[in-house]
Amino acid sequence: YQRAQMIKSVLEENGIETIRVFPNPAFNEITVSLSDGSLRYYMIMDALGKVKFSRVVNEKESTIISLKGMDAGLYFISFTDHHGNKITKKIVKL
Repeated sequence: YQRAQMIKSVLEENGIETIRVFPNPAFNEITVSLSDGSLRYYMIMDALGKVKFSRVVNEKESTIISLKGMDAGLYFISFTDHHGNKITKKIVKL
């Protein structure tokens, strides 16, 4: 049961594309899987909205994001595509 929760992924359609973030919750890294590679930017914020870091995304369908050095807790990852559309997801760092 606990392992099933650890590898649970988020799959969501929201105008820009399908984005999967897994595992969630995560220990040291998450993988962001994109349906079409149109994402250009992401930003991770803590529960208070403070930006922890942001990066430009390479034109790939999958990106690994390190969570090392971040405290355990709730974070938000916000994605922006080439047209300025945004989607935000919750991630939990263990």
